[in-house]
Amino acid sequence: MTFYRRLTWLGVLLLLTAISLANLLKVNVVQGTLCSLGIGPVSINCPIGTAQVMMGLKQFSLPMLLFVVLPLASFALFGRGFCGWVCPQGAPSEWGSKLSGKIHGRSTQLPSPVSRQRGRTLLLTFLIGGLVGSFLFGIPLLCYICPVGAICRGIVGGTIGQTLGAEILVVGLILLVEITIARRGYCKYLCPIGALGSLLVFRNSLRVERDPSRCEKCSTCVSVCSMGNSAMDDLTSPTCTNCGTCVEKCPHNALSFKR
Repeated sequence: MTFYRRLTWLGVLLLLTAISLANLLKVNVVQGTLCSLGIGPVSINCPIGTAQVMMGLKQFSLPMLLFVVLPLASFALFGRGFCGWVCPQGAPSEWGSKLSGKIHGRSTQLPSPVSRQRGRTLLLTFLIGGLVGSFLFGIPLLCYICPVGAICRGIVGGTIGQTLGAEILVVGLILLVEITIARRGYCKYLCPIGALGSLLVFRNSLRVERDPSRCEKCSTCVSVCSMGNSAMDDLTSPTCTNCGTCVEKCPHNALSFKR
């Protein structure tokens, strides 16, 4: 499963590069990035970016809302699957998590309920604060620190403008913090897309479920989860990114994806 996720990440990066090169050659059938992708007359926009634009302009736009239906529906259907399978920051953050584990050591101890609630509160507070800031200052504040946008802008700049801007520093800074201070800290505590995704995890969303008859409480799923979840204790949401690492590594085949 890890192989297929990495293949998906690579495919996303190659697709974005191909779109930029095609646009450079005036082939504009598909335009844009993961932040705003245009396919002919249809546009698919980032819900967070769209909300910031409307709040910054202080205007409500029904057409813009229609352009975010597909991303919102994907969260409702697949939970934070975008984070685990599509987000271009996912691969660097996972590599950083592994490096952090080697430096600081890995522990199977789960966050306490209080710490878990504080983390969720911080995640939602950061999202709300960014939206309020966009309303007050008229600029999309969250977009400036979003690694998805930074990577997309880097790809566009590298292919079309043949330059890399300071946005690449955003990715480096996030990795530095996650390796030295907080393992997967951005994904767990700050990511506005992840915060929105966690709000849209419903009862029928895709999730990891445990078969109690097979589970031996070996804690393997706890040790391999970089997001601090425990499928062994049925604690897999709303921060779970549906990456499937616990499903893949479970030695007793007690975990699976179910709706």
